[in-house]
Amino acid sequence: MGANMNFQKEVYDAIQNVLNKGELVWTPNFCRVFYHKSYRSQNREKEIITDIAIEMFLPKALKPSIIWVWECKDCHESIPVDDIEEFHARLEQIGADKTKGTIITSQGAFQKSSLDYARAKGIGVARLMPDDQLEWILYQITYDMKVSHVNEQAVRVLSNVNYKSRNQSFYGFTLDSFVNTTGTLEGYIQLEMNKLNKVLTPGALQ
Repeated sequence: MGANMNFQKEVYDAIQNVLNKGELVWTPNFCRVFYHKSYRSQNREKEIITDIAIEMFLPKALKPSIIWVWECKDCHESIPVDDIEEFHARLEQIGADKTKGTIITSQGAFQKSSLDYARAKGIGVARLMPDDQLEWILYQITYDMKVSHVNEQAVRVLSNVNYKSRNQSFYGFTLDSFVNTTGTLEGYIQLEMNKLNKVLTPGALQ
């Protein structure tokens, strides 16, 4: 299994772990996770294969109300804006009115123009830090200091391939362009899925 396939499985397992905990409004009855699922593109007249797709259903619905597509890019390079534009185009072809998307990397990073374009289009961007670029140290940090630097730090981490992170293994911008503050991949998934419930109708599954 290649490095990117391993990374895809790691992200897939994290999503399944969040669902299996039973702490979401999206229970397994209303949410399905797929690995390499394909969707028909009417424009291209062929299948679009996703890395990971999460389909979320309202009660009694036969078709998903939201499809959250994850693209995993585990390469030691900066991801260009062309890749984000192509991903956005695929999301539009899968279903412009109901499709959300997140691009996640580990070894790689995003060009500044890629971050800007993703945030403008409502695409989540995330990075799960590789072990050799993560340090755990003890120091005290005030709340005000953390808040004032969190956005700048997220941009630095997401845009610098060689960034060395301290005490935090995950960074990302949410689908609505806010900095994720949970510090973990599973926390990011849980936060986004609970917000997606409100996108449909307030308390749709409650």
